[in-house]
Amino acid sequence: MPIATVWDDTAKTIIRLDYDGSWEWDDYDRAIDQAIEMAAATPQRVDLIINTIGGNSPPRGNSLWHIRRAMRLSPANMGITVTVGVRQGSFFQSTIMGTVFKLFPKAAEHAAFTPTVDEARVMIAAQRERQKPSVAARG
Repeated sequence: MPIATVWDDTAKTIIRLDYDGSWEWDDYDRAIDQAIEMAAATPQRVDLIINTIGGNSPPRGNSLWHIRRAMRLSPANMGITVTVGVRQGSFFQSTIMGTVFKLFPKAAEHAAFTPTVDEARVMIAAQRERQKPSVAARG
């Protein structure tokens, strides 16, 4: 399977997509569908790590259509998506995701890029901490 979809933690709060070698957009769609099904089956917030380190570059095709589809189908409890292994300033990050963020500005609030899976976990934990209501706000 070119993209494996697994729980990253036993609490089932982070789903990880692990890329392995060559993949096609159909593989991406299947992995996203599985992640959406997993997230929808649990009531708590679920964040997503897309670990591209073991995969090849994105295939030809309309990447914007597939990324937009994933955004549109995401359940309400989906948190942020952290993509691992995409080089800073790469074609994917600067052109494809830049276009996504221009077309869908809210998407930029829910996306991040980092070089390692461990850093992705740290980013998710920090973002969750920032979103916790403060004691003063609770009254």
